[in-house]
Amino acid sequence: MAYEIVYYCMSHIGLVRKVNQDNYVLPDQPKPALSPAPKGVISGRITPSAHTVFGVFDGMGGEECGEMASFIAARSVHEALKDKAGGMKNPQSDRFLRECCVKANHEINSYVRRHGLHSAGTTAAMLQFSDKAIHTCNIGDSRIFRLNANGFRQISEDHVFPSPKGMKAPLYQYLGLPENESVIDPKELLLKPETGDLYLIATDGLTDMVSPERMEEILKSNESTRVAEALLAETLKNGGRDNVTFIVMYLINH
Repeated sequence: MAYEIVYYCMSHIGLVRKVNQDNYVLPDQPKPALSPAPKGVISGRITPSAHTVFGVFDGMGGEECGEMASFIAARSVHEALKDKAGGMKNPQSDRFLRECCVKANHEINSYVRRHGLHSAGTTAAMLQFSDKAIHTCNIGDSRIFRLNANGFRQISEDHVFPSPKGMKAPLYQYLGLPENESVIDPKELLLKPETGDLYLIATDGLTDMVSPERMEEILKSNESTRVAEALLAETLKNGGRDNVTFIVMYLINH
């Protein structure tokens, strides 16, 4: 199916944190930067190919460890997409996003060992578009949503233990899991692209602050850059307790 993607991305430190531990990957943007600074709305329009990947990453493990983990993961995906040698990192492969997770997990573990750290980790939520299919991949609690004629719903899976009373639910899957203790197991889906559909991927800085019902209302009542601005404004109005990074993607006729 011939279609295009119009997208809007924002990454913001929030109102409480001192460092932005989130990161992101966009298909036609420069390589990821450490601790992205607010740039307003980043937008683009692209015809999808096997190299069209969008992703958000939410770092954990203390400020420096968290921002490094999310940066390493985003950089790993970016480098895999730019790698002309092929081999394991083949964007044409249905397992490309999973392979990116395995590679990022190894690189984060290597960073932890080299620097004598206790731990570092990051979530990941990614979408890979082609003319025939959409691959989703997530690990942790960064989420993927789809809005279409059937409504607005989460299509990712949260990898969390039951929440202790009054506390945030801990993760049992993330990038940075010790390789000698656990095996990462990202959640994957294969979907069919349909024009008119909208996808949203977001770190918990958005999803902990804004209810799905309110997100749906904002997505339906705004257009273009106003959607991103409205989502961020709602997050900050509700406290902005964490870094927030999200990407809104519209599938439109070519």
